[in-house]
Amino acid sequence: MVSENLFTFRANHRTDAQTESKGFLQDLVVPSKKFIDLVNAVNTSLRIFPLWFCPIKNVNPERRKIFSLGDADINYINVGVYGDPRIQPYATVERNREMESLLTKLGGKKVLYGCSYYTREEFAELYDMKTYDTLRNKYIPNADIPTIYDKVIRHDVPVLCVD
Repeated sequence: MVSENLFTFRANHRTDAQTESKGFLQDLVVPSKKFIDLVNAVNTSLRIFPLWFCPIKNVNPERRKIFSLGDADINYINVGVYGDPRIQPYATVERNREMESLLTKLGGKKVLYGCSYYTREEFAELYDMKTYDTLRNKYIPNADIPTIYDKVIRHDVPVLCVD
């Protein structure tokens, strides 16, 4: 039953691959001290302009542990990257994996509304799936619904490992 529901979920919530392959639509959050590094990487890898910059204060990270950005004493900046890359040829999965790898190195994360390509292990480490699984098992044990990973990760394309 679970696999059948996951298949239905994926079929109904799949991003249009043609639309996605033409553009990059992501919010990338990094500590403010790493902001310039991220902007330079976006300029080099994607050449999308203009960019959206929005400061973020990480409030009560222990209360919001699963999706916390990290240390409460660090300010973050959300860099919105929306548009068609001016670098051609543009490879959607490869560029996204590059950005995901860079974000991890810079102490940042993707906001989870856009397409993500993390492996299950990478995702579990970044978004504290131990706490998520504990809460999920406590409040909806044996639930026949997709996990947060199943909802936000592209499963219809191969995941590339980027070092």
